[in-house]
Amino acid sequence: MAKPIRTCIGCGNKKEKQNLIRFVRNSDCSVSVDPYYKKPGRGGYVCPNEGCIKTGITARHVNWVLRTNLNDKDIEKLKQELLLVTKSRRPTGPMRFSS
Repeated sequence: MAKPIRTCIGCGNKKEKQNLIRFVRNSDCSVSVDPYYKKPGRGGYVCPNEGCIKTGITARHVNWVLRTNLNDKDIEKLKQELLLVTKSRRPTGPMRFSS
């Protein structure tokens, strides 16, 4: 069975879904990281590296992917949350998060 392929909004490379970090627009129009790929809502994907996060997590990219209109403060909050997730990931294996 083929694994789902998604595109990173930072570099544009296509990768298997589990190798990317998902973020999602919630029902209240807020945006959050979806570490387990289970939250409902429109989502986007980014590689788990600082370069792709800094390049891809901009108001223009995120608002286009999620079909929303977030302000710069919300975009910066998402960027910081994604950077924290990349630091908590193990180099080989599934994502791990600290409480």
